[in-house]
Amino acid sequence: ITGAIIKGTLDLVVAQRRLEMQAKALRSNAAFGGLQKDFENIENATKGMVNQFEIVGAVNKALAFGIDLSGGKLNQLIKAAQKASIAMGTDLKTSIDDMMTAMGRGSVMIADNLGATFKLSEAYDAYAKKIGTVSSALTDNQKKLAFNEMFLEKLEVAYKHIGDDQLYDPIISNAKRIDNAWNDAKKGFTSFIGSVIKKTQDAAIGVAKL
Repeated sequence: ITGAIIKGTLDLVVAQRRLEMQAKALRSNAAFGGLQKDFENIENATKGMVNQFEIVGAVNKALAFGIDLSGGKLNQLIKAAQKASIAMGTDLKTSIDDMMTAMGRGSVMIADNLGATFKLSEAYDAYAKKIGTVSSALTDNQKKLAFNEMFLEKLEVAYKHIGDDQLYDPIISNAKRIDNAWNDAKKGFTSFIGSVIKKTQDAAIGVAKL
């Protein structure tokens, strides 16, 4: 039993430290500045249905892929992910992560799995027409923008039958708020455990030197 408790505690420490590392990496990214307010307000914007802990990894991935989430795009994507998770019966974190991957890689296969069906040529032609050029003249960055615009448009069409009122559930919302409080508590606990582990390691090194 003692061994299981120690292992569980160490797993908790590792998980929390990884989350803290992800958060630190996100805040040190220059591109994060434009969406920091949206990110920090995500819980209020979704009435407690989504929290920062769930999306920090996905947002890191999005910035690494060069996806622009500023100007309200983060909230738009989160709402689309909520609808996709309801329609597909998947958890929200998976839906968000899959969306970021689809947008970052320009994957029509992943987009199709999420309910947005279209061809790359369709996206390129529509974007080229919008900016007054031809698809063959699009740059790589413009092709990425073309894909992402059509991806979000197709998602909105696919899930238009799911109203915003259907995205809120008081039981889930309250559970997530409790989870947030628990994560805050774990943060303090793991910090304490981490200091204990370090002191133990230091003591062991000291004994080894005798």
